Amino acid sequence: MKSDSPLAIWSLVLGILAIISCGPISGIPAAICGHMARSKIKTQPDVLTGNGMAMAGLIMGYFSIVAFILFFIIGIIAAIVMPAIISQIPD
Repeated sequence: MKSDSPLAIWSLVLGILAIISCGPISGIPAAICGHMARSKIKTQPDVLTGNGMAMAGLIMGYFSIVAFILFFIIGIIAAIVMPAIISQIPD
């Protein structure tokens, strides 16, 4: 009898949590669980299912990680550029 991979379920739950609030704090574990789940599902296809859940968790986990990094880079650029822009404004 086939059953859903617990790692796939965790990947999906952590991916949703990463998108909603926590960013890379739960995005990184979502990606790790997703990769592990897909690997186990591939090696035991007659026992485990949930490849779609694992893939969804992977996508959401990676998306949250990339979004966090982009916001961090934009924040650093803004912190560098804003003082120069503000100093150009006449009093």
